[in-house]
This record gives sequence, structure tokens and C-alpha cells, in this order.
Amino acid sequence: MLGKDVSEQKLEETNPSYLRAFFFVIFPAVFSFVGALILLFYIPKLVIYYNYLSGAHSPIDQVVLLLLGSDLPRIVVFISSIFGMIIGLFLSNFITTKLDVVRKEGGAELSTRMYMILFGWWLIQFLPLQMISLLEGTVYGIPTSHFLNDISFSLTSGFSLAFAIPIILKYAILIRHAKSIESRVELIELRRGSGFIKRLQYSVLRVIPDYPDP
Repeated sequence: MLGKDVSEQKLEETNPSYLRAFFFVIFPAVFSFVGALILLFYIPKLVIYYNYLSGAHSPIDQVVLLLLGSDLPRIVVFISSIFGMIIGLFLSNFITTKLDVVRKEGGAELSTRMYMILFGWWLIQFLPLQMISLLEGTVYGIPTSHFLNDISFSLTSGFSLAFAIPIILKYAILIRHAKSIESRVELIELRRGSGFIKRLQYSVLRVIPDYPDP
């Protein structure tokens, strides 16, 4: 049990295989697909809508159109997707680095911060939309700006793709490596306490031989 006797309470080892699928396959695949759809929707629109924001009723859009014209706001929206990608790549690096360690060393402990990122990364991408909607709602009552809405969705799409795709690829490489040495990847959780919900003490992602113990 990794030599950690942390309390007098029983330390229980569990192998939640469903979490591996959610962490490294299902969530990343779903949100990268959604991000790709959003990005593919906005890129053609930025190219086709030469009179972008013209006729917009939002006071924010009218000011943006007056100050920046029709072309520059489209460039700003496009750049926001690149900015989202930078953020996504930065956060995904925490996880892909850990997957590399597991592949090279056979296992790695997942910290509390890592668990928070694995569980909640998909919520981070909605922060720009929620913050912009809250700001507009406070000032104007309801969100009305197409420009700010486009920026938030562009950020979301860029973040989703750049965060999810590296994780899927690195996990696929880890799975392929495990199979090449007749092993499998397991996520081991060690919990303590009693009752239905036990407190997570720590967890380990590791490569385990795929043959039964003698």
C-alpha cells in the first residue's frame, strides 16, 4: 500500500476503472468535439460576415463598431480562440507530463491539484461566458452583445481543443506502451473512513502487468 499508514482508520484501495475513461477519454473527446464544432462555426462566419456587428442593437456592439469598424472585431474574435488554446495547452501540460512519467517510470501519484484539474477542467472553459453574461446582466439587465458572446465562445472552443487533444494522444500512447509490455493502466485510489463516501487519501496511476499473480 505504498508504505503510507496515515491513520488508525482502515485505508481501502479501490480501482475505479470508470474514472480513467472519464478523465482521459470521454470528457476530453466530448469537449474537443464540441470545441471543434464551435470553432468551425465561427471561422466561416468571420470570413463571410463582412458587415459584422452592423445593425447590432447592443450598446457595446455599437461602440465596438464605431471604434474598431467591422474588420478588426472579427480579428479580435479569432485571436481570442488562439488565446484560449494557449490557456488550454498550459493546463493540459500538468496532465500530459504526469502521463509521461507513468509511461517512463511505471507509475505516478496524482496530487490533489491534479484531481481538481481532472474533475473540473471542463468548467473552466465556461468562465469567460459566465463572467461576460454576469457583467452584461448587471449593466444592461440581459446579455445582448454579439461581440462579447463571440469572444467567449471562441475562447471556449480554443481551450477545449488545446486542452483535450494532447491528453487523448498522451493517454493513447500510454495505453499502447502498456500493451506492448503485456500490461494495463490502472488508477488506484486509497481512501479512508467509513460510510458510502470515503475521503480520498491519495491516488496512483500506474502500469500493472496483465498476467495473474502466481
